[in-house]
Amino acid sequence: MCFCQADGLPMYITRIGDAYRIKRMPLSGGGHHPSCESYESPYDLSGLGALIRSTIQIDPQNDMAALN
Repeated sequence: MCFCQADGLPMYITRIGDAYRIKRMPLSGGGHHPSCESYESPYDLSGLGALIRSTIQIDPQNDMAALN
């Protein structure tokens, strides 16, 4: 769990080579506090907004993204 917010946000552990890292769950970046390293600004503020609506299709039910 990441406790940058009072209720905490789920995280997961991934293995990259011999190292383990804690990562935020897909599509959860906006829920983190802006000072948290897992925070991701809203797509419209980051410049991804136009791509998300046209080139990148996100399926929040499956936490998957596809490029068109």
